[in-house]
Amino acid sequence: MKFLCEFKVKNTIDDFEIEKSVNDKGEEIQTKKPVKKDEYKNFGIRKPNRVLMEEAREFYSVEYSKAIKKGILPAAMLAKRFSDDDGSMSEIQKKEYADLYIKLTEKNKLLDELNLIKEIEKTEEQKDQTQIVYADIISLTTKIREIEENQLSLYNQTAETYAKNKLLIWWLLHLSYGKDGEPKCYFDGESYDDKIKKYDVLLEKEDDFVNKILKYFTSLVGFWSASSNEKELTQKEFDLIIKILDEQDFE
Repeated sequence: MKFLCEFKVKNTIDDFEIEKSVNDKGEEIQTKKPVKKDEYKNFGIRKPNRVLMEEAREFYSVEYSKAIKKGILPAAMLAKRFSDDDGSMSEIQKKEYADLYIKLTEKNKLLDELNLIKEIEKTEEQKDQTQIVYADIISLTTKIREIEENQLSLYNQTAETYAKNKLLIWWLLHLSYGKDGEPKCYFDGESYDDKIKKYDVLLEKEDDFVNKILKYFTSLVGFWSASSNEKELTQKEFDLIIKILDEQDFE
């Protein structure tokens, strides 16, 4: 089994240490002292194989058909309605959106140039510049996504969106793995219904560590799903997201 990326999640647990001392009679006394300890659990996002990809396509088709039967319009029909009304974006919004994409293209080109230089051959200035460019790309991508999400909110009742949202959960349930020992799907169960029940049970748990794990899985699977299929994402690209997650306060 291959993995798209691997990561660790920190958990702070209650433990104790034994303190030894000697009493007035010269006898050794052992006392338990409560302490907090950090432990790390290993996880990974599974790389989909051919069988999973085929099952995903079938699942999407089924959910799309369900949406149509429920009377939810396909995006093309909804887009035609907006087209008849001169579109859903103002001229200012269109310009802002275009400018962001131009800047993102420039940053991606600069990053490609920097990545052509071997890491060992990079100067400190080039290393710093690489990190800055990565941060700029994340910022621009976030702004673009915000605009797209605002537009998508107009399309959030389309058959495609309905099926895509269902598929994202399907991927989450099938690609999330624990890697302490033999890799095991985090949402165990033979069927989709079994896995979604496990997911719902975990969501309802008031457990900070479980919530943190779900946050990592959801963010990384979402990142993979939203990324272009033109090239396979590397661990390095996932590490950028993992670093952001590591720095966030989940408490």
